[in-house]
Amino acid sequence: MYGKLENGRFIKAKHFIIDGNATIINPTDEMYKKNGFKKLIESEMPELNENQSFEISYEETETGIIKNYKVVEITEVQEG
Repeated sequence: MYGKLENGRFIKAKHFIIDGNATIINPTDEMYKKNGFKKLIESEMPELNENQSFEISYEETETGIIKNYKVVEITEVQEG
């Protein structure tokens, strides 16, 4: 999967690229790269217990975008 980071959010590449007056359906990896998209590299998703969740963050490198997971504890909200 290819995409770009915009304001820290991953934007998935569409299955077509508009190049000048041409629409390219199912672009090759090289076409995605030429148009500024990078391959998504997913980190291993952590195992969670019932009191945990995870936050997702992205890190851009020269060759790709790494999807990271951070385990966070779920705290109960007390009313009143």
